[in-house]
Amino acid sequence: MLERAGYAVATAPDDSTIAPVPPALIIADLSAIAGLATLYGWYPAARFLALSDAEPATEAQQCLVKPFTASQLLAAVRRCLAR
Repeated sequence: MLERAGYAVATAPDDSTIAPVPPALIIADLSAIAGLATLYGWYPAARFLALSDAEPATEAQQCLVKPFTASQLLAAVRRCLAR
C-alpha cells in the first residue's frame, strides 16, 4: 500500500537488523520490538511511527492505535514525514 502511494519500503525481520541505508521513517509495532531507544541510537535522524494495541507512552513522533485503516496509516506516514 505504501509502495503504491510512491514510498520506497524496506522490511526488517526484527529490531536488531541494521538497514544499509538510513531510513527516513521507521514504522514499528511496539508489541514486536524491545524498545525504540536502540532504533533511535542507530537512526537519530529518522522519524518514528509506532503501532500499538493501546495508546502508549512512547518517544515516537506519532502513534497509530490498532485497528486502523490503510488511509489512516497513509495519513500518519505523511504527517511523520512532513515534520
